Amino acid sequence: MINKAHGNSVLVGATLSSGIFAFSTFIGLVTALLVDLSKDMGTTVAAIGQLTTVTAVSWSVLAPLIGPWSDRIGHKRMLTIGLVVFGVSVIGYSISHTFWALIASSIFAGLGGAMVGPNVLACVADYYSANTYGRAMAGTNMASPLAYLVGVPGAVLIAGNLGWRWSFLSLAVFYLLCFLAVVIVLPSSQPHQSSKDATYSSLFNEALSDKTFLPMVIANTILQAAYWVVAVYLAAFLILSYTLTTSQLAPLISSMAMGQLVGVLAGGPLADKCSKLKICLLASILLGMTGLAFILFTQYVWLSVFWGGLFMGFYGVSRPAYFSLMALVSSTARGTVMGIQAVSNHLGRAVGAAVGGLVLSFAGYEFLGIICLILSVVASAMYLFLSFFMMKSPRGAASRF
Repeated sequence: MINKAHGNSVLVGATLSSGIFAFSTFIGLVTALLVDLSKDMGTTVAAIGQLTTVTAVSWSVLAPLIGPWSDRIGHKRMLTIGLVVFGVSVIGYSISHTFWALIASSIFAGLGGAMVGPNVLACVADYYSANTYGRAMAGTNMASPLAYLVGVPGAVLIAGNLGWRWSFLSLAVFYLLCFLAVVIVLPSSQPHQSSKDATYSSLFNEALSDKTFLPMVIANTILQAAYWVVAVYLAAFLILSYTLTTSQLAPLISSMAMGQLVGVLAGGPLADKCSKLKICLLASILLGMTGLAFILFTQYVWLSVFWGGLFMGFYGVSRPAYFSLMALVSSTARGTVMGIQAVSNHLGRAVGAAVGGLVLSFAGYEFLGIICLILSVVASAMYLFLSFFMMKSPRGAASRF
């Protein structure tokens, strides 16, 4: 299964997954501790929620700038640097005593994420063959729901028993272990000759020459905003709706994360066998409908968990299909492509967190569900337009969709 590099495919996949597990746990931990952090820093939940916005904005700004450099020096090398940077930012969280220190650490986390996230995906495309991209992307990205199933609840339990600072410090140790695993396990791979010879701007030109690339990135940005407008405030919503403690929240997060895990695992084989664009289209609209249901139906806590699990599950189904589409854009500018598409992931997260915070400041949680549905409908409409556009394309070009 390894392509252009030698190594154990399962071990390589597990190592790449550890990077996604680490930064997904960080993102989930910040959202799960919004209430605790707001109390210690003497500010509001909505204000602390903007830490997610800060990280996402810096991530989305820096990722496309770093992408061409990763194509030139190698995706593995950039990934190892990013893990160190991200680990330092998490230590910054653990020792922060002011809101502004948390903001500074969030910016640094964005820098680390801009190096880690795109290059994990670029390495998947480097090491695996194109006809298995869906399953390879699913296998790697299942680390994200696993982070919410195991990593976030574990870190929340540490926070509940020892304090939130220890939860971030424990995560920093895990980042060190990820760094060592990448250095030892991942096969050495050299950049494509064309990447080494290409100029910084020509790599951008190669990525943007695909006419479907930017529309897909824009559609994903809107979908990300739809997801995160609810996901950022999901833990706080459960705590306030059912008067839960931080420790009581942990098993509920794990239960909902099972939905995303199942979604990702189902999405991989589907992406290899079915139309990737249609998978994204259907998952988008279903995500919006279940996001609204999660916010509206609060009679019983486990009913909320059920809707939350479906919400995260439909998000998970879309990820292998979307990342497979990105991997197929270019073989020589993968770092650049993944860097640009990272803008959509984290700009969407920033928009979702910012809009959600604004809505909570002036209205109630129920409006988050309405906004989620509206945004998901817009994303679905864009994927539908792309589907019609690709029907008129040459058969060979349309086959990758």
